[in-house]
Amino acid sequence: MNPTANLADHRPRLRATAPGLFCLAIALLLTAFAWDKAEDVYWLSRRGEVVTATVLSEDHPRRGDPYITVGYTTSDGSKLTNTTSDYDHAEVGKPLQIRYDRGYPDRLQAADRPLSYRDVYLQGAAAAFLFLLAAALLIGRRRA
Repeated sequence: MNPTANLADHRPRLRATAPGLFCLAIALLLTAFAWDKAEDVYWLSRRGEVVTATVLSEDHPRRGDPYITVGYTTSDGSKLTNTTSDYDHAEVGKPLQIRYDRGYPDRLQAADRPLSYRDVYLQGAAAAFLFLLAAALLIGRRRA
């Protein structure tokens, strides 16, 4: 009898199962989305500046969130046109208060939307759950 063979029977091993890999992939995506949202909230709260923009168009794609295109002038006088889906109500041709990041003017949202980490926490909790589920599905013990 080989003593090392007996120890190998009790070590965890990686089982590449489709559900485990799927959970891992979704957890990684949720982590990336949470990181992106956290970065937006952080910089808008630190360097955000509120200006009046004009709503140029509102689009409702078949898939995804509706978004608006706004034109605005930054504090240094640059005229920019950008899109955002972070708004509650907008009418084409009407003014809208927006908050943009002075360091990265393409990062913006409607000023009446709260700067909240709630979505980050929810996505992070879902990602943590999926990481744990993926670990449980991928790492198992051999049965003798």
